[in-house]
Amino acid sequence: MKNLVSKQDLLKEKNISYGQLYRWKRMGLIPEDWFKNMPTKTGQETFFEKDQIYKRIDKIGFLRKEMTLTEMESYFKGGVPEDIRLRKKEVLNLKILSPEILKVYESLYIKDSGYSFLDLLYIYIGSDLHLNYDINVETVFKLIKEIDLNYKKLKEFNFKISIYIKLGIVIPVLHIENSIYFFDGDIILKDYDIKKCVNKLKKELENKANENKSK
Repeated sequence: MKNLVSKQDLLKEKNISYGQLYRWKRMGLIPEDWFKNMPTKTGQETFFEKDQIYKRIDKIGFLRKEMTLTEMESYFKGGVPEDIRLRKKEVLNLKILSPEILKVYESLYIKDSGYSFLDLLYIYIGSDLHLNYDINVETVFKLIKEIDLNYKKLKEFNFKISIYIKLGIVIPVLHIENSIYFFDGDIILKDYDIKKCVNKLKKELENKANENKSK
């Protein structure tokens, strides 16, 4: 049992309480299968793989300076909750976001309390449209405003973005899939899928969280 540490020794060496340890277990910060019940001379005792549990306790201690327990729960369980909040320096590490769109977004919606999932989604959609489809910044922010006004509906229906131009005027349209049959103008972008953006952003955030966990 050279590579194992008992629960009692762990609590003592890491200066944590029994209650803290089992709360972290209930929240998924420490996986249940890390708790190994083994027979000893005095009965049953709980052991952990020493290096593994020490690293996790140290990681929890580090993250507690930056996150609430609920945020840590989502972090360790994987996936990205829509109530996530990131700080500016974490947002800058997301390579999928355009610095130009981010700067304009900040000037319109100052985020002292951090960036929510919706903030990141709007910046990501704006960045993708601007960088990959050459949509100008003014049009991008018209669309962001429209998406924000209709986001609750977006979660129920498969909304798309189409962009037309007529007489030199760019006309962005937010619409339900297959709802536009004719538009008197040239098509710049047709049926851009918002739900795909939601899933791509969640995947990017999940990958970034996994990178951080492996450090």
